[in-house]
Amino acid sequence: MAKLSDNFSPANPNGSKDNLLFVDNVRFCSMVGIVAVHTLFRWYVPEGTSGFELQALLLQATKFGTVGFYLISGFLLGGRLEQRSPCEYLLRRIKSVAVPWAVWASLAVGVAVAESIVHRNFPMHFGPAIASVGISTYRLIFFSPFWFVPNFLLSLSFLLMFRRYLDDLRLAAVLLACTLFYSVNIYGHWIASEHTTAIFGFTFYQWLGVWGARNSKLVFTFVERIQMRLLVGIIFLTGSLALAETHLLLHFTGDPYNSLRLSNQLFSVAVVIALMRLRRPTWPHFVDVRSSTFGLYLLHYICLGPVGLAMRFVQQHLMRESLAESLAHPALALALWLAMFFEVYILCSVAINIFLKSRKLSWIIGQRRVDAPTTVSVGASSLPEDSAERQHRSNDLVLNPS
Repeated sequence: MAKLSDNFSPANPNGSKDNLLFVDNVRFCSMVGIVAVHTLFRWYVPEGTSGFELQALLLQATKFGTVGFYLISGFLLGGRLEQRSPCEYLLRRIKSVAVPWAVWASLAVGVAVAESIVHRNFPMHFGPAIASVGISTYRLIFFSPFWFVPNFLLSLSFLLMFRRYLDDLRLAAVLLACTLFYSVNIYGHWIASEHTTAIFGFTFYQWLGVWGARNSKLVFTFVERIQMRLLVGIIFLTGSLALAETHLLLHFTGDPYNSLRLSNQLFSVAVVIALMRLRRPTWPHFVDVRSSTFGLYLLHYICLGPVGLAMRFVQQHLMRESLAESLAHPALALALWLAMFFEVYILCSVAINIFLKSRKLSWIIGQRRVDAPTTVSVGASSLPEDSAERQHRSNDLVLNPS
């Protein structure tokens, strides 16, 4: 049986389908987890109810996505460092990630301003209006899912700046210390404790991904030796510890689901290792993971608003009890969450497919459509140039095919 570590070269990571299978597995599962987390957070569930306990359990089970994305982004970066200059690599990321992000973030701010106007909370004078837009932008960048791209690009810039020290364990120690500081700061509150504001809080995991790509033989050989039953046990143990820390933080501070909880970091790494160990795809055959993931990240937060309002309207007209009372019942809460998750996922997928089919609009989700393919050589095989370029770009991006 072929091993994960066979035929892998960090300088040409596209050359081994087996070794990049785990990257796509992490992409798909992490994005599903992130959409699920934001779906679960959309509605308030009364604390102390069975529905609240179910929400806490489901939130923890899907809380590995952020660490997962940083790990695979570092892994892909490690495979590209010898092929491009740092400036070229960063400029490509800005063009393919930051520009689409800016478009959708601006749209989200516009939606927030429109809601304020509808509810008559938006100031009509120029100065206060500008300040209100600034506050909405600040909240979006630091306290919504849109926080990820600025944080990621800052982290990426740091690693590219210190490229020559990536093999120096002292750099790893500094980054790990930064991550651990944020873990303790959740309790101490010396600075803002939200993981969305944690500058360099996840950079250690991006570095760890780079190190993994540069030492792929060692990493994959180690992973192969771990029994899946042991990994499942570790996931269950670390997940239980993270759930216990959630309940501790519920009585200690206001941020019980922080992704940088130490127990959650261990849980996230365990899940990623388990996905590395799998030898088969985790996604349905009709899902194009590399082309759709970044679009899901960009669109799902905006789609959550109208879908949530529609479901609230239906719930209020079909049920006699309030939404909070409905969510207090585990079975009903699970049904509502699943319905909302699939509605958001399907709605986003339809929109993404529309953008992908348009040569003029595909850039808005970080993709580039090429209409006239030519044949180029890839190793011992040949691929159409547009397919090769798409695969190349997809592997470079974190979310975008991530």
